[in-house]
Amino acid sequence: MNKQQKKPQITKLKPTKQNINPKKPKSKSSPAPPSSSTTSLKQFEQKKKTIFKPILTNPYTKQNTWPIITPDLASGLQDMLCESILNEIGKYNTLTATERKKLNIKQPESAKYVTSGFNSVTSKLEKQSRRIQAQGLSNIENDPNTVVALFVCKLDLTNPIMYAHFPMLAALSHVKLIQLPRNSSKRLQTALGLSTKVTILCLSKGLFMDSIPGGSVSGSRKALGDILKSSVPDAETPGFMRGVGFADSVKFLLTEQNISVNKGTKKKTK
Repeated sequence: MNKQQKKPQITKLKPTKQNINPKKPKSKSSPAPPSSSTTSLKQFEQKKKTIFKPILTNPYTKQNTWPIITPDLASGLQDMLCESILNEIGKYNTLTATERKKLNIKQPESAKYVTSGFNSVTSKLEKQSRRIQAQGLSNIENDPNTVVALFVCKLDLTNPIMYAHFPMLAALSHVKLIQLPRNSSKRLQTALGLSTKVTILCLSKGLFMDSIPGGSVSGSRKALGDILKSSVPDAETPGFMRGVGFADSVKFLLTEQNISVNKGTKKKTK
């Protein structure tokens, strides 16, 4: 008899921890981000209150007002300045020390009463304003070193810091302030015979006084002084510096303001 074929034995494996897929821990589900429509609605629903915002006038707004002169007057003053005063000084400045000694040429007396440069002019005006406050204007009127006119090439200066303080400083020091036409700095430089541009220049009273050493004032220089007195308006001092009271000027603007709710506070329910 044929031997019966033995069936292969199949062993059943018991499930172990390794064979069982480990269950992933359930993560805490984060709340879904609010939709854009919800966010925008909350923004629109934010409560607002109506308020009246006061608007006050400011006395400082007119502190940098320049005296108004016509372009023709400014151009004419520039011509007279160069022809009657600066050209004479420029001829001396263009000579070398050897040429001055050989020709026996001395510096013009008028050069003592002409000051150029930002720092030099600003310092001179500040000292004069302090003298006026301490001694009074009448005590410095006959001083030949008192500054009477300030010429500024405002249109040739790119930085307002270089000229913004001159209207108030000219008013405090009782000096005529003249804004020269565009491209005047180059002409002043040529007239004075200097190697650098001249954008700021002031004149002292000695130029227009007969009593200064060197003789009487020329006709053109006297004409320049007369025009500065009669045709150039004074620089105005702001009213609050003269002790002038300002009338109440308050306006109200109707507007809205968001109501902010502190996070720690709870809304009361009825």
